[in-house]
Amino acid sequence: MDMIYPLPDLMPVTPSNTSNVVNDDGDDIIGRGVIVGGAGVLDYTSALGKRRQVTLAAGIIHNLEVKKVWADETTATLILVGKDK
Repeated sequence: MDMIYPLPDLMPVTPSNTSNVVNDDGDDIIGRGVIVGGAGVLDYTSALGKRRQVTLAAGIIHNLEVKKVWADETTATLILVGKDK
């Protein structure tokens, strides 16, 4: 992400070992920015296709681009990602 800008919308994400992050129409998207309601580990695939694990604090917008949230090691709860459209 080149700069910080307002997120037009937030949507909940349920961790899954099979599904990517999808929009309301079921199309794969890249979530831009992550907020968690319950602190913990986010096991995710980045926009560049790399699987990563980070510990996130609750209630903060984390500047991440997320393609998939894995259920395997994710302990963070109430996960929201920003979407452009």
